[in-house]
Amino acid sequence: MLPQSEEVEKYLLSYLIQNPQALDDLSNYLFDDVFYNIVNKKLFSIVKTMIRDGENVDKVTICGKLNENDRNVGLDAYYV
Repeated sequence: MLPQSEEVEKYLLSYLIQNPQALDDLSNYLFDDVFYNIVNKKLFSIVKTMIRDGENVDKVTICGKLNENDRNVGLDAYYV
């Protein structure tokens, strides 16, 4: 079992949002199952897809990708 730290997960997500080019360097170590917190896991999945699709990644564009299932697990604009 991997260590579990919501603070580290949030820091990593924030870093990726601010530095999307870092995903290339971290892609061998980062995948959805690394995240313990389900909300962070969903957010990572969204951010990763956006980066790989060449989309601009910021709070507004991430919030535009959220769907009802994301909101049901607690991933909303306030969390982002």
